[in-house]
Amino acid sequence: MKKFIYYQKAKYDTETGGALILVLMLLVIVSASLLFLTKNFQQNFKKNKLYSAQQQSFWYALSIENLGLLSLRQTFEDNSNNINQSQIWASFNGITYDIDDSQLSISIKDMSSCFNINSFNINKQKTTTIPREISIYQDLLKLLEIDDDIVFSIWDFINLNPISVGDSVSESIYENNFPPFKSANRTLSDFSEIRVVDGMTSQKFKQMRLLSCAIPSDKLSININTLNTESAILLSAIYYPELTSEDAKKLLKIGLLMVGVVLMNF
Repeated sequence: MKKFIYYQKAKYDTETGGALILVLMLLVIVSASLLFLTKNFQQNFKKNKLYSAQQQSFWYALSIENLGLLSLRQTFEDNSNNINQSQIWASFNGITYDIDDSQLSISIKDMSSCFNINSFNINKQKTTTIPREISIYQDLLKLLEIDDDIVFSIWDFINLNPISVGDSVSESIYENNFPPFKSANRTLSDFSEIRVVDGMTSQKFKQMRLLSCAIPSDKLSININTLNTESAILLSAIYYPELTSEDAKKLLKIGLLMVGVVLMNF
């Protein structure tokens, strides 16, 4: 009788343990499923939130761009012959708007207030004199305390025609690089393209880019009325060595040039 009771009890304990293990396994499966669903929901929520923010940023950027274009359109309607910093476009420059935990700012720059590097594309073969555009940039680099020998490398890199003035850079120098490439022999789309010019360093590039640009024209036109005190060194380079950087900065600071020369073409 006792053996039968012990047998029944042992069988009951085994069934109870098996059921408990099954319940625990189901609990683990359900917990894992809920964790997966929760994680998937969070990822989808973040993805949708990011997509919504990107779309909103796009419309914010488009709105701020249209606001800048509106100021430019109004400026040209008022006076297209004399662009200066007293006009409406300049009042929008640097304005910042706080929108939904973010900031939007407008930056408008007159591309005639920097040195157009594409003016190096001078259609003169076998020239025996240094063109005015080249000499101005040489003086600019001197004022920036940069070795002006790189000017001829840039000239050779951009100009389609052979150069006989100064130390022109042979095409083989670029072809021997890794990976090999050819010089542009055309106007540049962006000033950053001169990073590959022979003799260029990161330090030189950082200094030069502050006062240089690349616009779709091979003409050098500098609007003195939109120069600021930070770009006074460019004005000094135009009249070098008669006008020092400090004197140019003083003239720009008091705005004496506002009624003077509007646009200088070289």
